[in-house]
Amino acid sequence: MKKADRKIWLIVAVFVISALMGYLAARLNGNDRDLPDQSISSSMTADDEEFGKKIIFGGEEYSLRRDLTTVLFIGTDNGEDETSSTDVGTGPRADVLILFVIDESEKSITRINISRDTIIPVDVYDRKGAYINTAPMQINMQYTYGESRLRSNYLQKKKVGELMYGMKVDEVIALSMDGIAPLAELIGGVDLTFEEDMTYIDSFYLKGETVHLDGKALERIVRYRDTEVSGSNETRMERTGWIITELMKSVRSSDKKAIAEKILEDDERYITHDLSAETIKKLMTYSGGETVSVPGEVKEGELHDEFHVDDKELKELIIRLFYERA
Repeated sequence: MKKADRKIWLIVAVFVISALMGYLAARLNGNDRDLPDQSISSSMTADDEEFGKKIIFGGEEYSLRRDLTTVLFIGTDNGEDETSSTDVGTGPRADVLILFVIDESEKSITRINISRDTIIPVDVYDRKGAYINTAPMQINMQYTYGESRLRSNYLQKKKVGELMYGMKVDEVIALSMDGIAPLAELIGGVDLTFEEDMTYIDSFYLKGETVHLDGKALERIVRYRDTEVSGSNETRMERTGWIITELMKSVRSSDKKAIAEKILEDDERYITHDLSAETIKKLMTYSGGETVSVPGEVKEGELHDEFHVDDKELKELIIRLFYERA
C-alpha cells in the first residue's frame, strides 16, 4: 500500500470511529474469575507462548481463534491536558470504550460496548509515571493516570484486557471528544436514518426519518446523556453502536480522499493510535457483525453509577466470540 493511500485509509477510518462519539474490583476478594481449567486468566500476559490456546469450559475443550484482531476505541473527554496539571487523576478520562473484534474468516466486525462505569481495580500512577497503588474505581479512570496520551492508551488497553479475562487487545485508537465537530464539518456532515424515536434529544429525530447532521448536531447526539437517570450511559453506548454501523456504510460508499487529506493535517490534535495499515483497511471494508455489551447491572453508588459485571455471562460471551470447539 502506498504511503499516501495508507494515510488516507488511516484518516477515513479514524473519522468513521471518531464520529461515533458520543468489575468488580472491590468485590473480587475471594472471587475467582478464572475460567475452569483455563489458560486465559488475567494473570497471564499476551506474550506467553501458550496464551489462551486451550481451555476447558462446561466440560468441553475449546481453542482460541487465530483469525481475530481486536481494536480498542477510546473516546476521551476534555479534562485537563496531560501536560498542564501535576495532580494525579485530573487528565482526560475514557468517556467511551468499544472493543472491535475483527473476524478475518467472516470479514465482519463485532462491537463490544464496555461501560465506562465498570468497577475494576485501577492502577494509580503519579504524573511522572511512578506507580502509587491499585484501587477499585470506574474503568474510565485508568486513562487519566497516563503521563502521556500514548501511555494512557497503553494503560487503558491493558485494563480492558484484564476485564476480558486476559484476552489480548491488539491495537488501540483514542479520539478527543472535542475533535468530533471539526472532523464532521470537514466531510460535510452525515445523513442518519433513525431506527427508533430519539425525540428526547431533538424533536426532528423521529423513527424512520432521515436527518442530515452537521458537526455540532453529531457531537450532541453522541454526547447526549440524561444524568438524572441511572444507567443512562448504557443507552448511550447502544446508540453509539448503531451510529458506528451507519457511518461505516456512508464512508465506504463515498470518495473522501481530498477531505481525508485535510483531516490528516490536524489529526494529531485529536487522535492517538497504533493502528496498522492492514487493520485500517479491514475496519473500512468489512461489514456485518453484531453489537453486544459486557453483561452486568448498574447500581447507584454514593457519588456516581457503578456497573458490576456478571462474571458467568461474561465468560460465556468470551467463549462464544473468541473460541471454537477443539
